[in-house]
Amino acid sequence: MVLDTLLDVGVNKQELGDQSSTILVYAAYATVSAFAYRCGYRHPAELKSKETKLRLIEDSIIELSAKLQQKEEELDSARQHVKHCARKIESKEEELNKIKGRINTYDTELESREREFNAIQLSIEDRSEELKGKERQLKPGQLSMGEWEKELKAMKEQKYPIQKSVVECSEELQSKEKNLILARESLREFCDNLKSMKVRMDSIQRTGYDYRVLKTMQLIQQFNLSLMQPQKITVSPLKSFDFNMYSRGGE
Repeated sequence: MVLDTLLDVGVNKQELGDQSSTILVYAAYATVSAFAYRCGYRHPAELKSKETKLRLIEDSIIELSAKLQQKEEELDSARQHVKHCARKIESKEEELNKIKGRINTYDTELESREREFNAIQLSIEDRSEELKGKERQLKPGQLSMGEWEKELKAMKEQKYPIQKSVVECSEELQSKEKNLILARESLREFCDNLKSMKVRMDSIQRTGYDYRVLKTMQLIQQFNLSLMQPQKITVSPLKSFDFNMYSRGGE
């Protein structure tokens, strides 16, 4: 009966470990004792002792069953934890593979950048050699460059008097421009007077009388010399006219 109870709760020999043989022995002994009790074998002291042992064995079996169930629960929890850890490990492996891929990509890019850097470094070295060659070519011309600097300095020193002369010439030119404007105005006024005098001269030439004759007739009229008859004088037109004389006569 005890063995059937153990089988009902799912206990096997391997799960019980070192205590399984002892439990099975006690179970067999309990079975034999029960069979002897059924057959009429009645020894009070021995029977009582066997019953006490049987109860102890049953209590031990119950305790072991509870421990076994607890261990099974712990084992299930451990299995779940192992599965969870396995999933984490798989996830970490995937992340690790991605990281490895990135590292490979970075390695490739790094190699490419390293090749570019080497090419740039070679180009810099070539340019440095070229620059050194140009410096060697420029060294003979440095002396002439110093002479050019001296000449440039002298030209700068000569520039200031030239600038001063230019300013003075500009001021003189402005003064002459003002005088020219005044001269033009005077010439314009003289031309206007000349035109007026020419008009008056033409008028005198058309009358046929000299200005002096007209002046004499005016004097005769002033002194009431009516008895004296003035003779008519024909004056030919003047081919030329002395403007100075005309101006003196008009004064």
